[in-house]
Amino acid sequence: KKIFLFLTLSASGDVERIESLFNRKYFIQQELYADYDGRTSMHLAAAYGHVNVIQLLIRLGYNNGINNKDRWGYTPLDIAKQMKFTNIIDQFQQQQ
Repeated sequence: KKIFLFLTLSASGDVERIESLFNRKYFIQQELYADYDGRTSMHLAAAYGHVNVIQLLIRLGYNNGINNKDRWGYTPLDIAKQMKFTNIIDQFQQQQ
């Protein structure tokens, strides 16, 4: 349930709820939330072009999804490159 909520909020770009749930310790930075295909919130935010979600997660210290590969071997950066979201590509490259 927690994973589904986090991934849904990330895919929809709901930064306010994500931040609120992190602040209330519902989500924690040390946990990696991924679906059955290994896609993290970073993967989904990158796929849907939500740079604001990515910026929030980085600011909150939730960087553990940046380099994770999904079951097809793609990182969130790979997905951003496929989608040609240059603002997201720039965010990820600043973290490396």
